[in-house]
Amino acid sequence: MPSSRKPRYSVIADDVTRAIEDGQYPVGTLLPSEAQLRAQYDVSHHTVRDAMRKLQELRLVIPERGRGTRVVSRSVTSRYVHSLDAIPDLGELARETRIKVLRRMRIRRHQAERALPDHSEDWFLIEAVRSTAVHPLVWKQVYIDARYAKAALKVGSSNTPIYRLIERLYGEKLVTVRQEVAATPINDAVAAALKVERGSPGLLIEREYVGEFGRVFEVTKSIYPAGRFRYSSELHLDHRA
Repeated sequence: MPSSRKPRYSVIADDVTRAIEDGQYPVGTLLPSEAQLRAQYDVSHHTVRDAMRKLQELRLVIPERGRGTRVVSRSVTSRYVHSLDAIPDLGELARETRIKVLRRMRIRRHQAERALPDHSEDWFLIEAVRSTAVHPLVWKQVYIDARYAKAALKVGSSNTPIYRLIERLYGEKLVTVRQEVAATPINDAVAAALKVERGSPGLLIEREYVGEFGRVFEVTKSIYPAGRFRYSSELHLDHRA
């Protein structure tokens, strides 16, 4: 059964993707109509359309005016689509990929390549690459407060997200993620790890993970090569104001 935390449109898209891959809907044929899918899953037309949009983003189908949605590929392209609706979704990437640790060391705060919170002088620095079955997906640099050494030492042997490891081992609950996203050229060392050309474009995501007492316990820097990753989120307008 799909995780209940997934949006309904994502569940439908996953079901249809598997059906396409299994040959239930061969390339060149039309998917069931919107009305049929609405009845099958007992959802609104908005949900079905969101599911079809996700299938289009995966380049499995194309819409044809007046006819329906046609299957154009049996397999998903190599681009990874990561949807983010809430903090638990941050763990999807960890569960769906494999990680290889390139280096792990304990450092003093002043040795870090970036500014770290001053509530701790000792940190673990981990550099790693996450990969799909097809190719390297992301290079990561992670700083973990040394208070959580057991979690830092499990990175690489466990596919559980780091913040989940810290919660399970120490009871520190994640309540806020601060995030910045920017374009960046990929430097030589990262390009070699990701098997792309140096200087090629990449997506940089920097995050700070904040616990329930306002203390940052994890800081990450992630670089994704252009063309291998698509980052998707859904925003809702608050009409209460």
